[in-house]
Amino acid sequence: MIQREGQLSNQFQLNYKNDFEVDAINYRDELIRRLGPQGPPNVPGPAHIPLSLNGWIAPMSVNATAYYLEELAKKLPNQN
Repeated sequence: MIQREGQLSNQFQLNYKNDFEVDAINYRDELIRRLGPQGPPNVPGPAHIPLSLNGWIAPMSVNATAYYLEELAKKLPNQN
């Protein structure tokens, strides 16, 4: 059972790195670029960056990344 859990974890990490990691980092960088260094006061700072953007990949950190990117995107002004 432990070996199977390890295999599943390794596969999850590989899938994340292959399918999402680069896009998530690029998306984050673009959002921060658009918000600028003096972005709105409630933009999460570096201490709040999800661990999956720094290499620790687990389902919880990937969910936190999605939430973090969504919150940054909400800070952008409306483009009507």
